[in-house]
Amino acid sequence: ASRPLVIYFHGNAGNRGSRGGWYETFESAGADVLAMDYHGYGDSSGTMNEDALELTADAAWEFAVQELGYPSDRIVIAGTSLGGAAAVYLAAQQSESGSLPAALVTVATFSSMTDVARSHYPWLPVAAILVDRYPSEHRITEVCCPVVVMHGDSDSLVQQRFGRKLYNAAP
Repeated sequence: ASRPLVIYFHGNAGNRGSRGGWYETFESAGADVLAMDYHGYGDSSGTMNEDALELTADAAWEFAVQELGYPSDRIVIAGTSLGGAAAVYLAAQQSESGSLPAALVTVATFSSMTDVARSHYPWLPVAAILVDRYPSEHRITEVCCPVVVMHGDSDSLVQQRFGRKLYNAAP
C-alpha cells in the first residue's frame, strides 16, 4: 500500500453510507479510506455500546494491517463526535502496543460522555447511572502519535469546551 490509509469512525447520527464528503476529502488528500458501521448501525447487526465500539475499532485496525497490508505508520485514525471516541481509544491502544499510527484526528469529539450528558441533564446524577462513558480525556494521554483536535464553536450537541478539554489533555 503506497498511499496512506485513513480509518474513519463516523458520528452517532447516520452510518458509513452518509459520509461521502469525508471520503472525498481524504481521497483528494491522497489517502485511501476504511469506514465501517458500528453494531446496530447501517447494515450491521447487534447492539451499540462502548465495548462494541471498541471491538469495532480493534477489528478495523486488524483488518487494515493484516488483510490490507498497511503498515501502522501509514495509518491515520480519524473520527467525528462519537467516532472520535473510537479513534482516541484505538490510537491509545496502538500507542501502548508500540504500533504507532501516523496520526490521530478528531472532529467535534468530547472529553467524555459523562461531561456531555452532565451538560444536557444537569439535574440527573449522570456519573452514577451512565454505563458507557467513553473516557477520551484520559485515553488521549496515552497517544504517542501526532494529534489534531478540531471543534467548531456552534456545536450545540458537543460543546466546544469539551473539545478543548480533550485537546488540553493530549500530550
